[in-house]
Amino acid sequence: MQWNETDLDYLTRRFEEDGLFYWFSHEDGSHKLHVADSASGWLAPSASAQGEGRVRLAQGSSDRNHINDWARRFSYVSGQRAGADWNFETPGMVPGTMTPSLVQMPDATKRELYEYPARISTVEEAERAQKLRTQSIEADHDRVFGSSTSRIEEAEYMLARSSKSPAERVYYARRACVDAASHQEMQR
Repeated sequence: MQWNETDLDYLTRRFEEDGLFYWFSHEDGSHKLHVADSASGWLAPSASAQGEGRVRLAQGSSDRNHINDWARRFSYVSGQRAGADWNFETPGMVPGTMTPSLVQMPDATKRELYEYPARISTVEEAERAQKLRTQSIEADHDRVFGSSTSRIEEAEYMLARSSKSPAERVYYARRACVDAASHQEMQR
């Protein structure tokens, strides 16, 4: 139900509750809304990337697009997420559930993130809601922060880091999603 919130706030809240995320892509003469529910929904680099899907790591100066800072940061994730709510239509049964996290951390299973009221009315709704809420906190567990001189990095796109070092290439073989970008223009 929408009450005391703007249409955008309502839509954003409903998307979050259903495990959806969205972004806009802007091209000449068109603006597209993209909606996805998994990592496979992220886009490949746009036409402005000129075919570049990988960005070089370079410590120091370089005449090519390069990443000059790449740092992984980890956040604590509780071992499970639980929630319950009271449903006046079934007063003898309180719908609730517990969902374990897929992120394995020492002693994390002893710590639970509990939510009441969980805004659910059936056990099926509770299972779905807790699964999506668990996935949302797991997404923040392993994040990459960086800076670059690259002109092809765009928010909502996948980015792969390449390096000359075989050890680093193995460590950073996975792709990262750019979920926010800040640009600075410099006159020389």
